[in-house]
Amino acid sequence: MNNTNPSKKGLVVTIIVLVVIILILAAGVAYLTLNRGPVRDDEALSQTASTTLDVSTNTNTPAVAVASDPSLKTYSNPEYGFSLQYPIKATLNDHDITGGREISITPVTATYIQIDVQNKEYGNQSSTMVPAQCDDGSAQNPSSQVIIGGIAFLKTDVSDLYGGMQIWSIAYSYCVQHNGIRYRIVPRISYSRYPCQSEKDGSTIPDCVKPTIPSTAEASTMFDGTVKSLNFMFTN
Repeated sequence: MNNTNPSKKGLVVTIIVLVVIILILAAGVAYLTLNRGPVRDDEALSQTASTTLDVSTNTNTPAVAVASDPSLKTYSNPEYGFSLQYPIKATLNDHDITGGREISITPVTATYIQIDVQNKEYGNQSSTMVPAQCDDGSAQNPSSQVIIGGIAFLKTDVSDLYGGMQIWSIAYSYCVQHNGIRYRIVPRISYSRYPCQSEKDGSTIPDCVKPTIPSTAEASTMFDGTVKSLNFMFTN
């Protein structure tokens, strides 16, 4: 005969159910706790990445140097301590002259450029070498100072030194001395004295259009721009 009290049975079942519920809740809390760790790591990584991005885009970061103009080439001469730039389609020749170097730039436009770099030259009416000087000016044709690219040049009209029977030119000398070396840049434009006459027999060329020749003042301003475009600078 079973004498078990029904009320005791109910109490046992209730206790078992409560234990099961507690175990389920504990398992759920443990699961959530274990899975929150990686989430926090991801958040930390995200914050780190965001901080790194902010640093890289900080306006105080030095700017990257702008690339050189692709339409220009750079010529450098370590021996005489200078560099310049010229159009990529122009032709540059560099050769020895007495006491230094001569660089000529044959243009894509009308302006031909000659650059003489010398520390010595022959004296006037003398076979003796003397220090090269910026002495193109005279009482009748004085030099004036112009500042181009931060460099003070002595500028002189030297048109009389160029040209000939068939050709006449407009030319200016831009001269500066630095560390015992004379740097003289001479841009010039040349024209035929008889543009509409045949070189063979002097006859008139039909439908010939004479070139537009700038005035001396216009050429002077144009040459200032030419010298500026060279980006000429000393490197020592």
